[in-house]
Amino acid sequence: MAQPQNNQDVDQIVERYFANPRFLELLNSTLFYTRLKRKPLSKALGSQTIGTTQVAVPHGLARTPNVLTVQMTSAGTIWQSTAADSTNIYLKADSASRTCNVEVQYIADNLR
Repeated sequence: MAQPQNNQDVDQIVERYFANPRFLELLNSTLFYTRLKRKPLSKALGSQTIGTTQVAVPHGLARTPNVLTVQMTSAGTIWQSTAADSTNIYLKADSASRTCNVEVQYIADNLR
């Protein structure tokens, strides 16, 4: 195949390929396979001490986490008090000085 000489040539090539159902099928299966191979982003945030007021804990992920794991290391309960944002997760406890280990993850929709 000759190299395209200008934008019009490129447009014609793109139109020709996208008009081909077999090309679209191959493209979709390749994109699907690529998405399946993507690994989730995750980070262990270590031990956290949380009280009855909301605490912002920086998560350090490149995306807003959509999975939060809280493993208690003391008596009591710690929960996510507000939805995570691009910088922090927000936690609150039922009493002062509750401790836990925290892990955050971002998992693409097609991997959940």
